[in-house]
Amino acid sequence: MLVLSRDVARLTVRSLPPSALAGVLLAGVPAAATAAFGGTDLTGSVVAAGLVAGALAGFAADDPAAGVLEASPTTLLVRRLHHLLALLAFVAALVVAVVLLVAVIHEGPPISILARTRESLAAAGLAASSSAWLARRNGERRPGSFGLLVGLLGPLLVSALAFRVRGLPTLNAVPDASRWWWVATAGWAAAVWWSRDPARR
Repeated sequence: MLVLSRDVARLTVRSLPPSALAGVLLAGVPAAATAAFGGTDLTGSVVAAGLVAGALAGFAADDPAAGVLEASPTTLLVRRLHHLLALLAFVAALVVAVVLLVAVIHEGPPISILARTRESLAAAGLAASSSAWLARRNGERRPGSFGLLVGLLGPLLVSALAFRVRGLPTLNAVPDASRWWWVATAGWAAAVWWSRDPARR
């Protein structure tokens, strides 16, 4: 059962690695730097923030107490959902800050929030699935860094291959942005599959 009480939320946040919380702050650096140096086009900064924020989903699989909690009634999937919800609380603050910054200073091409959300969800799916896979394969308790790397490089690789492989989506492109849904769906489906409890595998 997915219940995020105050005590559970506190323990869940405390179990998140400092690198995950630092990543939330770093995701907003490009936009903040652009504003600080007098820039008015935040397009690239929003794309970067979306990718980093999405890739942080890889840390949902981090579970240093997994050896103790495996015997508890709370399933592995639910524990990872708790981590994901805790991360989303920090990511939501980042999103609000970036959106406000865009509303105040952005004077570049229109930014499609829906298109950027698709890219972010695709990065999140790749990050969550890869970290969940590593945790299951090698028993890693801290696979989040690997998931973060895949979540960042995966969309960049897909976007680069789009110039050679027809039908693949590209970053910061509205016409084919809907294709990122396929990447996101595949990633999250794999993340759920790799998050099954040992008894159900």
